[in-house]
Amino acid sequence: MKYFLSLSFLFCLTLLTAQPVINTDIIPSVGAQWTGFFFQVDTLDYSAGAAGANMTWDFSSLADSIEGTPQELLEELKEEPFFTFTVVDPATAIFGDSFPTADFAIQTFIDFFIFSEIYSFVDQQADGLRDLGESSIIEIDILGTTIIDTSVVVNESPDLFFPLPINYNGSFIRVDTETEEDISFDSKTVTTTRDSIVYDAYGTLITPFASYDNAVRWKVYSTETELTTSLSSGQIISNITRTTVYYQWYSSDELAPLIQYDLPGVGEEQGIMTFYIKIDEVSSNKNIARKKMALKVAPNPATDQIQMQFSLEQSVDQLDAYLYDMSGRLVKRERWNGLGAGSQAHSLSIPAGTQRGTYVLQLRNKDFIAYQKVVIK
Repeated sequence: MKYFLSLSFLFCLTLLTAQPVINTDIIPSVGAQWTGFFFQVDTLDYSAGAAGANMTWDFSSLADSIEGTPQELLEELKEEPFFTFTVVDPATAIFGDSFPTADFAIQTFIDFFIFSEIYSFVDQQADGLRDLGESSIIEIDILGTTIIDTSVVVNESPDLFFPLPINYNGSFIRVDTETEEDISFDSKTVTTTRDSIVYDAYGTLITPFASYDNAVRWKVYSTETELTTSLSSGQIISNITRTTVYYQWYSSDELAPLIQYDLPGVGEEQGIMTFYIKIDEVSSNKNIARKKMALKVAPNPATDQIQMQFSLEQSVDQLDAYLYDMSGRLVKRERWNGLGAGSQAHSLSIPAGTQRGTYVLQLRNKDFIAYQKVVIK
């Protein structure tokens, strides 16, 4: 399920005779954006249905669970979404220069307990889509203190995470492995996720928001194994395996996911159905993201001072500058008060004893944010 939130809606659909075929002929253009909404559902009332051709899935009665009308809900999601996905030019993404072969990137904003901005980089090849890696900045507010975690993961040998084209009844297997070491607890955890994915049905899909002909359904069998061992002795501390099944529906018209249906696990009574809606624009970025601001740093690499240039559309009461290392540790913070509109030139002193390496410079206030990678030598 790792790739679903940021990459799965890239599976482009075209119609060949009576059966939709998954293809890479059409990729959503830069700027295309989606938001979504969750429902908890009883599987006795809302069955995922059988596999087969020319099926009908009718989930329209979920409209009764919405406060107001489906259209009113859509307007609320545009006004204050808690997550969005946007197709972006990789050159504009955080640490995009670490992925020079990327054809496009998916920007994921989530404002749900934590604020995260994640970029997934994709290389489109003749045999399908390859996962180049991702960059992210995650903000967590703990008792008024903002903790920021930054990371860049580059896949040196990019996996073919989605082979294309795929026809009805086609299938493939995707395996992902992540390793995390915790020295303080003398542990290493290797998490392996194996997804067996089958294009098992197509037909008419009816949701509270719209109806779709030629919708395609995927059935995903996912097995996650989490093996934790001691760093010092190599002995096994725990070995846990979890198995889940979920479904995904796509539209040949929208070229994007429509629904993900996560079935209940052991001991659970309800599943979760997530509806994805393509939107022209988010009316307000108040909660989902601050406005982006261009930031220039020179010279870069820097030695004792970081010189920066940027422009403000309007005056601001205060602006904070933060310098983080790649583990998310705050190295330096500085605040500027009473800045006027227009071009700005400021500097940030590098603390004595700062190690050589790559850092993240961040400027932000309540309305906007800017990032830039800085090398200190």
